[in-house]
Amino acid sequence: MTHRQRWMIDSIEEGTASIEQGDGKVFHVPLFLLPEGVREGQICGLATDQRAKDEAAVTTITVDKEATRAALERSAAQLASTPKSNDPGGPIQL
Repeated sequence: MTHRQRWMIDSIEEGTASIEQGDGKVFHVPLFLLPEGVREGQICGLATDQRAKDEAAVTTITVDKEATRAALERSAAQLASTPKSNDPGGPIQL
């Protein structure tokens, strides 16, 4: 049986990646378990295969370039549709 899942790389710090699952849960994974060169914001696909109940499970993790591209496009569109603020920034004056 093969089980598939998607992870979003939320952040990477000190050799650990914070992963967000599709259900919003966040957990931490040692960076060495992920594909070399993985970056924050990328989507990874996981495929876990276990042929029999008492056999070892094999998990393959790959960067899903298409899902990452689509997520970045959705994020850019969301930012573009956000109304611009009239706040000039700078120090707060009371």
